[in-house]
Amino acid sequence: MRGNIRKFLSLEMAYKRAFVRECGGADHVWYSCAAVSGGETERKRVEAALIYELQPKINTSGKDSFNYPTTVVNSRGRHAYIPERIVAG
Repeated sequence: MRGNIRKFLSLEMAYKRAFVRECGGADHVWYSCAAVSGGETERKRVEAALIYELQPKINTSGKDSFNYPTTVVNSRGRHAYIPERIVAG
């Protein structure tokens, strides 16, 4: 999926519809994206850490368990719901 956020979002259309529905149609849906070093395996690990720690309402999997070693995700930049540091595991 490297570098192609539009492709990723088109694959996640079911999630997008659910997020828009959850917002009641009056709000906007914003996405945060970032480069993750280490390839696809590390990207999945970071995604799992964010889902496990942030517990987004719409995600139905990955909220109850984290199947990786302790993972630290540091973020920076402008975003409303992602803290600067997440420790999962």
